[in-house]
Amino acid sequence: GSGVSSQGCQGGCQTCSVYNGCLTCKPKLFIHLERDGMRQIGVCLASCPNGFYGTRSPDRNDCI
Repeated sequence: GSGVSSQGCQGGCQTCSVYNGCLTCKPKLFIHLERDGMRQIGVCLASCPNGFYGTRSPDRNDCI
């Protein structure tokens, strides 16, 4: 198994992995990548943190 699932994900995640947190978010939520050493952890947020702005696309909404 690749470790990707939709069970046990944090709130807002549609799919996640053990190592990288959220991979995709539920509709209307933005995915934001947080650095954790060498890893990037994905979190799903209703709005982007200060200093980031949201971009919406049919596939995913990103914080840039």
